[in-house]
Amino acid sequence: MHCLRSLVYQLGRRPIRNKSMFFCYNKKNVQESSRYYGTEIKIEDESDTIVRELCKGNDNLEKKLKVLMLEVEVMRQDGRCAPDNIHSDQWERLLEMPSRKQRTNYLTFLWKIEKKKENEKSRKEARRKELVESPPEYIKEFPDDVLYGIKHQSMFLRIRDQSINMFDNYRRGKSSWTSLWIVPDSYRLKTPPAF
Repeated sequence: MHCLRSLVYQLGRRPIRNKSMFFCYNKKNVQESSRYYGTEIKIEDESDTIVRELCKGNDNLEKKLKVLMLEVEVMRQDGRCAPDNIHSDQWERLLEMPSRKQRTNYLTFLWKIEKKKENEKSRKEARRKELVESPPEYIKEFPDDVLYGIKHQSMFLRIRDQSINMFDNYRRGKSSWTSLWIVPDSYRLKTPPAF
């Protein structure tokens, strides 16, 4: 990966010619213009910025960091577990580790985190494609029924019979606790007049 970055960096420094031809009706009169790109613009490699940011002019630290970068690149080429993207704070932590075994374990840890994120992203993308490609078909028992759920665009909540019964029973119980006392009148107990 580092070699590829260096190659791209070197190619970016060369001037690139863009020749555009403008033709007129007269075939003898051909206008040619050339433009140079990349001569003034300096493209820096990511590893150079990390080295400059972490080392701040310290030659020993810079040498150690470049050796670590080479060690990580060798791990990648050998097929061992090493992450593709390492941030500057992670490089700083790698510089502080005294033994090679600690660095290998830390790089394996970073690689596992990176792969976990990639797998999660691919799982989400596959799930999104699956939902788009095959929407579930619902069969309505009656044509006027409302389908409830997230994708069915219903502004109403589904109210089940059990919920209605629980609500009624709660109100009935609460009214028995807080309502007025019922006092039966005595005249109702008498027998009604006969017609």
